[in-house]
Amino acid sequence: MAIASLPKGSGGPRYMALARQLAKEIRKGKYPVDTLLPTEAELTTKYGLSRFTVREAIRQLQSQGLVLRRQGVGTRVLTEEPIHHFLQSRNSVEEVLQYGVQSLLKEMAMTKVKADAGLAERIRCAEGEKFLKIEGLRMPVDNPSGLPVCWTEIFVLSEFAGIKDQVGRGNVLIANLIEDRYDKRAIEIHQDITAVSFPGDIAQKLGVRSGSPGLLVRRWYMGSDDRAFEITVSLHPGESFSYSMRMRRDAET
Repeated sequence: MAIASLPKGSGGPRYMALARQLAKEIRKGKYPVDTLLPTEAELTTKYGLSRFTVREAIRQLQSQGLVLRRQGVGTRVLTEEPIHHFLQSRNSVEEVLQYGVQSLLKEMAMTKVKADAGLAERIRCAEGEKFLKIEGLRMPVDNPSGLPVCWTEIFVLSEFAGIKDQVGRGNVLIANLIEDRYDKRAIEIHQDITAVSFPGDIAQKLGVRSGSPGLLVRRWYMGSDDRAFEITVSLHPGESFSYSMRMRRDAET
């Protein structure tokens, strides 16, 4: 039996590529609603992937509300269109950098800003630091006219502002634009997640109630000089965001 190949150029971990392929086949009706997907063993054989990779792909589909997996029954298709419950599962800098290619920036605005005391405290930068600020809605690549993933603000150090003409051309991550143009690479990414209430203006953009719960996700993209060259602040509806990670103990030497 010939091994089926996943679309070339899909990028990212193999389980994400498989999840996208299966979601596409569900949308096209290959696996109708209320039928079962092929078993893990069948998918493993068909695509030449490990059982772990197939299982992770199914988890991605389940997090989107496309399928329901039940032990002893199988994985049943629930709907053709994902419920945009945005799951992040990140284990390395490379996987974090895949986040940007899973969404598109929409309704963007770009301005030059100088950090006052309030902004400096909010994004943990030096007061007086100058940035190119990019803000807008992040939309899912597979449904760009659907519900937004989040509202995001991106602060790029002014010395890298030359990337502004390339922003918004497809689903290219800002950090990758900076790396390509300036050879400035993210060595580490720091992140924190805080529970907040939605302010009225952003709530309206995301189609949620003012004051409803949300999650504020801040990221600092650190260069080899231990300085953040890009800072992102994203606000997600609380009911449509979850975050998971795997941690492994370093081998003893």
